[in-house]
Amino acid sequence: MSEFLHTIPLVNRGIKVRCKELHYYAYKNLVKTVLNDSDEDLDFFIAELLQDLITNYDGGKLDIVDKFTILTYLRCVNVDPKVSLESTCLDTSREYAVDVDLIDLLTRIDDIKLEKNTTLDYGDLIINFQLPRSFINHNVYEICASSIASVFYDGKEVKVGDYDFNIDRTKLLEGIPAKIMSQFRRFISRQDSKLREFNAFATTSPFTSKTSYFRLSLQSNTMLNLIKYLYTDNFQSLYDLEHHIFGRMNLPYDVIRHSTLMEMQIFTNCNKDEAEPLPDEPPTVGVPAAPGEGLFD
Repeated sequence: MSEFLHTIPLVNRGIKVRCKELHYYAYKNLVKTVLNDSDEDLDFFIAELLQDLITNYDGGKLDIVDKFTILTYLRCVNVDPKVSLESTCLDTSREYAVDVDLIDLLTRIDDIKLEKNTTLDYGDLIINFQLPRSFINHNVYEICASSIASVFYDGKEVKVGDYDFNIDRTKLLEGIPAKIMSQFRRFISRQDSKLREFNAFATTSPFTSKTSYFRLSLQSNTMLNLIKYLYTDNFQSLYDLEHHIFGRMNLPYDVIRHSTLMEMQIFTNCNKDEAEPLPDEPPTVGVPAAPGEGLFD
């Protein structure tokens, strides 16, 4: 049976991916993984989720800019294209709201001209690199490990496999010549500079009128942190919504599993005359802005 698919342009990659809907069951598990507060688990979950959702492209080849774009798009269509975050004024330590238009963010991020791939060689060794596939990029070795697309030696492809978080990935890089590592550093630094010049959104403190900017980076966790903010939800409200539809409206659980969050809210609204009051809207999501976080500068 045919199913509804989103078409999401990845402008820098020059493709449009066809993506299944983010059904409630997957959305709830994504929220649970975010709330579990393990970057490694979330990185793995996102990779598995996009492998399952994308129908016309190998999700394992997506870099973190691609993944960020797709997850932000899905947040727009499944929850709301606007998000209200909270920031803390560094001078007064007082909190204030920051409203972010995710459609505007996605439109502008397409204008960043990133080089997605580079090929580096040394003698008979040829390594094809891409932008990192993993959000876990604490040092250049982790960035390099998640950026290797393919390796050829003496004209034959070397099977390097996927990089796992449970092993020391630096061991996989011992055979890469220093010349290639140096060139790779320069490649990543050039692309990272383009991202850091991009102002994802601005925040102006109402207490001091000072403006700071949220910037993306390949060499920090800023993209993963923003994804966590976008998919932080009031977990109790999700179960209350699920209980209302399953327990009070007597809809089969399969309907819940295969509906989006927005569709479930529509079901509830259609039955609002009989429904008990639903929980209040989830609270705004906090954006830590303490010195050293690297989120705003």
